Amino acid sequence: MSTEKPTYSELLEREIGLLNALSTALTSAKAAIASCKVQELEESTVIQRHLCAQMETASVGIRRLQPQALPAGREAGTVGELRERWQKAHARVQQLNKEVQGVLWRSQRTVNALLNAYRMIEGNYAVEALRQTSNVRAIQERA
Repeated sequence: MSTEKPTYSELLEREIGLLNALSTALTSAKAAIASCKVQELEESTVIQRHLCAQMETASVGIRRLQPQALPAGREAGTVGELRERWQKAHARVQQLNKEVQGVLWRSQRTVNALLNAYRMIEGNYAVEALRQTSNVRAIQERA
């Protein structure tokens, strides 16, 4: 078993792969929200958490190696290309994160509007709406 530590380039390449996987997971989450597939959303969230934990590990390694002298010549060009790819992947994750946040926000507004409509209806719907509203508030307070 090799005890060689990964190079800066290897760690950067790994983080780019993780960012790309996170982009895929965010895209899946967005689609799951739009199609009301709660199970798929939950699965995507688990994947996202796992990827973020792996990215944190890679980031720690990158921060440890970054202050060291950067390679010269051809290898420096490779590092520059990797940094550019990382920036693009990172920007894509940020954009998708904002999009998922927006879809979640709109979904929350839709649910609240439906609950308000149910409250206006006499009978069982009003009771259920009040119960659901109290559940939503309890969840929001825990968050």
